[in-house]
Amino acid sequence: MPKQTLRAPRTPNTRLDSAGNKLYVSKPLTSSYQLFTGSVMAHKPTRRMDYRQIVYSPERWALLKTYRRQALNIMAALQAYHLHSIVHGSVARGDVTRKSDVDVFVPRQASSFVVETALERANIPVQKRLIVQATPTYAMKAYIAVDQNTSVSFPLMKMSRVEQEFYRFGGEASGDDLRNDLRVLGVDKRLILVEPTEKGHNESQGIPGFIVLSFFQCKQVVIATDNLENFISIGEKLH
Repeated sequence: MPKQTLRAPRTPNTRLDSAGNKLYVSKPLTSSYQLFTGSVMAHKPTRRMDYRQIVYSPERWALLKTYRRQALNIMAALQAYHLHSIVHGSVARGDVTRKSDVDVFVPRQASSFVVETALERANIPVQKRLIVQATPTYAMKAYIAVDQNTSVSFPLMKMSRVEQEFYRFGGEASGDDLRNDLRVLGVDKRLILVEPTEKGHNESQGIPGFIVLSFFQCKQVVIATDNLENFISIGEKLH
C-alpha cells in the first residue's frame, strides 16, 4: 500500500487554556506525519517560531497580586536585617498559575541564623531547611521552606557569574519592582520566552533546539539549548 501523508490541521486562532485564559496562536504547532501500513511512524515535529498572545483573566491578575504580596512580606522582613533579596520566576514575570511557587532569593552569602531570625521576627514560620548543590562545581545553597509553595534561598559560598545570570534568565524582580507593579522579561521552565504586555504576556518559542534571548539590562546575548545543563555549559564558554 503506498504511503499516505496526513497533515496536521491548523490550530484555531483563539482557544482557552486550562486556566480559562485566551490564547492566540498564529501558526500550526506540528509538521506533517507519514502513515505506514501496519504501524504508524511519525517524524519528529519540526519546531517553528511560535508566537502566542495570552490575555489574563481577572482571577489570574488577582492571583498574581496575592503571590506578590506574599513575596513582599518576606522581602521586607529580610530587608529589616539588611538582607537585599529578589523574587524570581513566574512571580517576577507575571505568568503565575495556582501551581506557581513564590521563590525569594538573597543573592549574597548570608548567615542562616540572621535569615531565620529575620523571618521569625516577622512571624513567618520556618517549616523545613535544606542544603542543595546542583552540581559539584556549583555553589551550595540553603533553602528555607516557609510553606509548600514558598521558599527563601541564599548561597553558602560565592556564586559564579553564570549562576548569578541564571536568575536573570528566568526573570528576577526587586521589592521596588513589585511595589510598582512591574513585570520582567524571562524564560520559563519550558524554555519559552515570556514578555509581559498590558493585557497579559506574549510567548515566543525558538527555532529547532535554540532560544536566543537578548538581555537588555546586562547588554549581552545568552544562548540556551532545550536542556538547562547545556545552557549553563554554553554560558560558561561565553565568559
